[in-house]
Amino acid sequence: MNCAIVAQSKLAKIEMDAYVMESMAYVTAGILDSVVHPDAAVESAIVKVHTNCEFLLCTLITCVPFCYCICVWIKQSLHVMYRVSK
Repeated sequence: MNCAIVAQSKLAKIEMDAYVMESMAYVTAGILDSVVHPDAAVESAIVKVHTNCEFLLCTLITCVPFCYCICVWIKQSLHVMYRVSK
């Protein structure tokens, strides 16, 4: 598979996850701001757990292979440039 396509899909996944986490935090903050005596402990816990899990998944599953793919692409590009310059 082409590294550019893999990189684009990985970045799209990271961006989507960041949007979801931001939206969850925004809605929970809205609940906390709109009620006089808010009881949003469950909602806050859900946001914290989901955000931590997504961060770990992003770091371990998405970002590490993405960095590997970029390194492979750079290595291939340098190899091609080296062969062309000979």
